[in-house]
Amino acid sequence: MKTGAPLAACVIAAFAVSVSSPAVAQTPSTYLGTTSGTTINGETWGLWMGNWDNGYSGNNASYIGTINSTAANDGRVFCDLTDLFIADSDGKIGSLTMTSGTLQAPMALAANTRTVTIGSGYVGGRGVFQQSGGTFYMNSGEMRLGEFRSAAGAGNGLYDISGGLFTTTGGLQPGGNVVLHRSNQPIASGTSRAELRISGSAVVDLGVPDDPTAALGFGPGTGEGSSILTVIGSQASINIASMRMDFTATIGGVVPNSGVINYSFDESGVSTINITGTGASLAQGYLDVNYTGSSITSGTTFTLMNTGTGGGAITMASTFTLRPEDQANWQLDLVDTNKALRLTYTGSTIVGAITINVGSGTTQTQTQAGYSTLSGSLPLVKTGGGTLVITAANTLTGSTSVQQGTLQLANAAALASSRIVPLAGGTVSLAPYLQTTVGGLAPNAGGLVDLANGKVTVASGLTPTELVTAIVAGRNNGSWTGTSGITSSVAASDVASSIPRSVGWLDNGDGSVTAAFAAPGDTNLDWSIDILDTANFLALGKFDTGSPATWLEGDFTYDGFVDILDTAAFLSTGLYNTGNYNTPPSATGIAAVPEPSATALAALAVAGWAAIGQARRFRSCGRKVR
Repeated sequence: MKTGAPLAACVIAAFAVSVSSPAVAQTPSTYLGTTSGTTINGETWGLWMGNWDNGYSGNNASYIGTINSTAANDGRVFCDLTDLFIADSDGKIGSLTMTSGTLQAPMALAANTRTVTIGSGYVGGRGVFQQSGGTFYMNSGEMRLGEFRSAAGAGNGLYDISGGLFTTTGGLQPGGNVVLHRSNQPIASGTSRAELRISGSAVVDLGVPDDPTAALGFGPGTGEGSSILTVIGSQASINIASMRMDFTATIGGVVPNSGVINYSFDESGVSTINITGTGASLAQGYLDVNYTGSSITSGTTFTLMNTGTGGGAITMASTFTLRPEDQANWQLDLVDTNKALRLTYTGSTIVGAITINVGSGTTQTQTQAGYSTLSGSLPLVKTGGGTLVITAANTLTGSTSVQQGTLQLANAAALASSRIVPLAGGTVSLAPYLQTTVGGLAPNAGGLVDLANGKVTVASGLTPTELVTAIVAGRNNGSWTGTSGITSSVAASDVASSIPRSVGWLDNGDGSVTAAFAAPGDTNLDWSIDILDTANFLALGKFDTGSPATWLEGDFTYDGFVDILDTAAFLSTGLYNTGNYNTPPSATGIAAVPEPSATALAALAVAGWAAIGQARRFRSCGRKVR
């Protein structure tokens, strides 16, 4: 009796029933004047998260919410935790947005042992804390971004503050340190990333730390993108008692690399970091200069750090330098008896950089704006709230910054040799179904990249880690409605209609990376789901191993791993062997696809059921503890 085919068919059918409902994006909850979890002493103002060991709730649920304030509850959010985690795994908070009110965390203790962790590293997790207003008091202990605690626990953390106040001096107990990519385990290369991004009208005051040598600490890390301080524009106010790169000594025999200080600014100036205490120690890292202004003269100087008369001296090791691509046009010096860090433009005077202003409510092609072609090495600056459409195959080698409004690419080689920098308030979009290549892209500079239903390949300068960070920001917990990073308005519309769509990505192995509108399961981003995708999912061997995984290997949910959720996403689209799911309306014909492989689908389904059984057995043993 031949039982293989019927058995496979039954397994496929049973599993299909279990995942047939399309994935629906989780809608963030707004916690406003309510109590969630266990109350303490009957207090009910704001969101009180209390008595949860290490940030767990009673049912190990994830809280993804927006904090708002009203006069009635004073907008206060007290977090009485051993640790407050913001991470998208292990039941922690995946993203937290603060628009107003007051956040005080953690509560005072005699011993400063409590922490705020953005991007937990226990089992791996990405955390994003966005603050556009209000006040965040870091009262005691330590804030840890992108914490790395175990070999299976890479953490990616972003604290993005564009408005309001973040302070360590105005809470219940002054003090507290901020550490980018903190590690107490042997370091694995490229596993964690931490970024403190300061822009807009934000006020950052780190005051006097418990450890005066490291109010802001960088490292350790093994890649230059592991610890990043990004300062955008000239409106922020930044006061830090001290700064230290190479925060922790060698761990596990690996010498740390502290990462990057990234300054994005224009001719109006920069937001200077005022070092008010023991000074700054800069070692093992880079200064990344991103000048977005319309003109600059050789000899123009900018002060990046200043300790003034009261602070200590700045020390800069030979291992802290400008990025190689910036060294031709910029010079970095310690001046005023090492009290200030100064950046000087040494390149040729730029006169009349290409600035195109398109007013709000207006759309212009580059030809209509007076540029039938864009060429040369001058930077292109897009201003105004309208839309500029790049329609030609241009040869521009200068950078392209989008300061306001939208710059839409409508040609496969529109900016093939230019590095595009969308700043906060600026959007780069793709014309429908466009497949394009750009010279470079800075998707984490504060602006938004909207792929719509297109595909972009970035020729160089963007690491896979940076790409995924941008996609996670744009993903916004599966709704694809993020206001920064890389997203897809088409995916957002589809998901809102219960059609599972996403943004996929590939590391092409030649220094380039690709991001595209995609359906979960389309591992190779060819806009069809077929036997090749099934082979990738199964043969690359990441399912249920706990090992970090990529989109190609089956991580469709962006939690860093391949598990039952990814299997469900793969099968729930209903697109297997149905041809191209992203064909332009004017296109004719459907590409031939291989016949279905019952064996491959059966293997996938069996793996899924095995994972479900394992999870049930695990839960039967009781709640996981650390």
